Amino acid sequence: MAGQSAGYGLTKEEALMLVTENTAKILGIDRKTGTLAVGKDANIIVSSGDLLDMRTNDVTHAFIQGGWLISTTSTSACITALAKSTV
Repeated sequence: MAGQSAGYGLTKEEALMLVTENTAKILGIDRKTGTLAVGKDANIIVSSGDLLDMRTNDVTHAFIQGGWLISTTSTSACITALAKSTV
């Protein structure tokens, strides 16, 4: 959704806010997450490509609630590891 929105006129920053800050506000958890700020959970995804482009997106690191969850060069391996960690 965010990547498509960027293709239709939103800036990349606005598109990223659709899945981070704005979503946290809608869910009522914006005091805890949604932006990077002191006292909030640090949920960060690092990609070697454009995170909003399905063709070039390749997640290499994931930090969830301030902890290093995964370090990989394969998006599919990252997704598999994330799925296993929630079971």
